[in-house]
Amino acid sequence: MRAALRARLTRGMAVFWPWALLGAALCGAGVAGYDWVRLTHENHLVRALGRSDDVAVSPDASARLLLARALFLLRMGKPAGAEALASRVAARGTPREAASLHYDLGNFYLREAFARIGDARFEEATPLVIQAKRHYRAALALEPDDWDGKFNLDVAMRLVRDFPISPQGKGDTLPASKKLWPDLPGQPEGLP
Repeated sequence: MRAALRARLTRGMAVFWPWALLGAALCGAGVAGYDWVRLTHENHLVRALGRSDDVAVSPDASARLLLARALFLLRMGKPAGAEALASRVAARGTPREAASLHYDLGNFYLREAFARIGDARFEEATPLVIQAKRHYRAALALEPDDWDGKFNLDVAMRLVRDFPISPQGKGDTLPASKKLWPDLPGQPEGLP
């Protein structure tokens, strides 16, 4: 009886395992096929956005597609739309993708500021430089070794300086000197 049961189980397993492996292979092929179709469609949309075709992107799209949409919006001169996508790119993508978007936003604002400076509209350029510095700092927080971001932040810092804000109402904290004529730095005091 045991031998008959063992023979029956062995024959059953001999039939089961090939079908199970075939089913697993078909499931794997189906998943791979779905991913291939999805990535092909995503590549098509990224290329269309690169050609400056206005393509709608779903809110739950991948970070790569959202980044391509943000770059399209920047090329079209719509930084507010690109900034709205920054949080979704940061949530779905890698730190490098989020830093890339912040870097591109900083470049957009700095280019706009230079255009205003070239037209001698300095008051309009100041807020744009401040926005550029904000985005460069965000990019450098994510990618601290990005030399281009450091350089562009340095350029923006030279255009509009960040001065520390002193607390109001406290006045000068240094006591006034009692000497009528303070010493001048570098004044010679005798022979060399």
